[in-house]
Amino acid sequence: MKINKKKVIYYVVYYAVICGVLFLLIGGGTLMSIVTGNIVICVVIAPAVDMIFLGLMFRLLYLIDIAFSDEFKEEIIDYLETAHQTQNTATVSNHGNNLKEVMEAIRHEDWEYNAFFDLSGRKLAEGTYQSPKSCNITSEDWKEIDQRREDVISLHNHPGTSDGAFSCMDFAAFLQRDYIRQSIVVTRKYNYVLIKNGNDYEQYTQKAKKYAAEISTRYLWLGYLSHRRWTVLTSKKTAKKFGLEFCIERVPQPTTQKNIFRIGLATCVIMALCLVGHRFLLESSPLLPTTVASSTKTSNSALAPIGGGVNCDD
Repeated sequence: MKINKKKVIYYVVYYAVICGVLFLLIGGGTLMSIVTGNIVICVVIAPAVDMIFLGLMFRLLYLIDIAFSDEFKEEIIDYLETAHQTQNTATVSNHGNNLKEVMEAIRHEDWEYNAFFDLSGRKLAEGTYQSPKSCNITSEDWKEIDQRREDVISLHNHPGTSDGAFSCMDFAAFLQRDYIRQSIVVTRKYNYVLIKNGNDYEQYTQKAKKYAAEISTRYLWLGYLSHRRWTVLTSKKTAKKFGLEFCIERVPQPTTQKNIFRIGLATCVIMALCLVGHRFLLESSPLLPTTVASSTKTSNSALAPIGGGVNCDD
C-alpha cells in the first residue's frame, strides 16, 4: 500500500499534540491525588494509566487517519470486489437433507459450506472449497440448478466468532440470478437473511458489489470496534439501496456450566473490586470527616425534651 510519508508524519505529529492536550486535560494524577491523597497513586499509578490512555488514543487516531486516506480506500474497495474470485475446485459435502438440518450442522464448522434448496426446504446441492473464507458447490451441481431455473434458497456459513453478515461478494452471488429468491448466512449466534421482492435484479450484480464495498470502506472505523456491527451496517444499507429485505435472527444460546462459572467468577471479581475500592477510599480520603469517640452513657440533659418543654431533674 502506497502511503505519502510526509502526510503520515504530519498526522502523527498532529495526533500526538492532540493526545498531549487530552493527557493534560484528563489530569489523572491530579484527580486521584485529590480523591485519595495517596502518594503512590499520584506518582506511579496515575501516570501509568495516563500513558496507557495516551498510547491507545494515538493508535486509534492513527488507524482512523489511515482508514480515511484515499490510497487505502481504493485498495480496500479493489480487494473487496475481487477477493476469492480465483478458487480451488469445489467438492461435494453433506450436512443433512433439508434446510433446517444443514443450517444447524454448518453453524459451528471451521470451513465455509454452500448449499441450495428449493422453496420447500429440500436440499438440491451442497459443496465446499475446504476454506474458511469462501465456498461454492461443484460446477456440475451449479449447471444443473442453473438449467432448471426454478426458485431456490442459497445458504452458507461464516466460520469464527465474529458473527459477520453479508460481504460484497455475497451480494454479487445473490443477485447474479433472479431465481435465487433468498440468501441465508448462518454464524454461531445469528442468522442473516436477504429476500428479493421482485425480479430483474441481475442487472445490479456489479453495482451492488461496488456499493457494498464503498459502504464497507466508508465505515471501516466501525470494523475496528465491532466486525459484526460493521458488516450488519453494510448489509442494511446495501439491501435498502437495491430494494432487498434484510432480516436478523439471534440464535438462542444454551446455558452451559462453563458459562455459569464465567458469569459467577466475573460477578465475584467485580464485587471484590468494588468493596476493596470503597474501603480504600474511605481509609485514604482526606475529605472524610474525623470520627470522635463518645461515651455510651447518655445523661438526661442530653435528651430532647418531650413536647418542647424544659427538662427537669426533680
